[in-house]
Amino acid sequence: MSAPVVAAPRRWMVRLPTHLDAQVIGVYVLLLALTVIVAYESPMFRTSDGLLGVYKQSAFFAILAVGQLVVMLGGGIDLSIGATAKLSAMATAMVMSGQDSRLPAAIGVAVLVGIVVGLTNAFIVLALKVPPFIATFGVYYILQGVVFSISTEPVGRVAPAMYDFYTAQILGIDAVNLAIVVFWIGVGLCFSHMVAIRRLYAVGGNEEAARLAGINVNRVRLGSYVACSVLASLAGMYLLMRSGVAGPTTGDGAELAVIAAVVIGGVSLMGGRGTVIGVFGGVLLMQVIVAAFDYLQINTFYQEVIRGLLILATVAVFVDRRSKA
Repeated sequence: MSAPVVAAPRRWMVRLPTHLDAQVIGVYVLLLALTVIVAYESPMFRTSDGLLGVYKQSAFFAILAVGQLVVMLGGGIDLSIGATAKLSAMATAMVMSGQDSRLPAAIGVAVLVGIVVGLTNAFIVLALKVPPFIATFGVYYILQGVVFSISTEPVGRVAPAMYDFYTAQILGIDAVNLAIVVFWIGVGLCFSHMVAIRRLYAVGGNEEAARLAGINVNRVRLGSYVACSVLASLAGMYLLMRSGVAGPTTGDGAELAVIAAVVIGGVSLMGGRGTVIGVFGGVLLMQVIVAAFDYLQINTFYQEVIRGLLILATVAVFVDRRSKA
């Protein structure tokens, strides 16, 4: 008799209240409270441009967060996502070199970078049996070295078509904001219906039970690392689209902020537990915190300290207690 397999939640938007849902609800309560406070203190923030601007700036972290969610559901973690995005941005910027005709080749390069990094992470974790935290941290430094060996200055130039999309509006709404809505809906549908996602939940929830049920655990985790790195590479292309050029400091610190957003959103560090709607809330909360620094004109000297304290306090309150059992 085979062991039961933990299935992914089929309804990612509406579910009966549970411990995890209470955590997610708490994140949205915090998000609303912080938004109201900042809006009260800053008239510019409470305008439509201010609020939609925060949402638009969340796109980069949203793509990275979904990749991190995929890896963490399978019981892993990826600290190399920021460096992967940076390397992808620099590689695609050099390939594009400001020419629309090179855009397809640049997208292919971004995907290739993601696949190579993902396979490297998976090989170190699965074949060499190095703990994911240490393995991906080491890959992070390797990628950092590759980035700085390419250039210590900004390189390349985004294709005009990409920049035009970033600044375009559809019916008065930024095209990027509409694209982010489509992205989140697509991710939600994938998590509701894809068999591969259910296997991720099973592997992260109980690896031995998943193996006894006939799931190829290593294959599932391999796929999660590759998917995460490919998403990170695409996030790097978004950074390039936003800034126009790619530099060696692009996206610095993104990996830790993304992990914080994912954990705040209800994803277990032990794997097998988490929802798309929770991660969405965690991403928005982190982005509102960043925006608050700008709108409230908080001294840069204190920003990192405040951000760290907020992350620690929020994670301490909302981290899934059951992962400690």
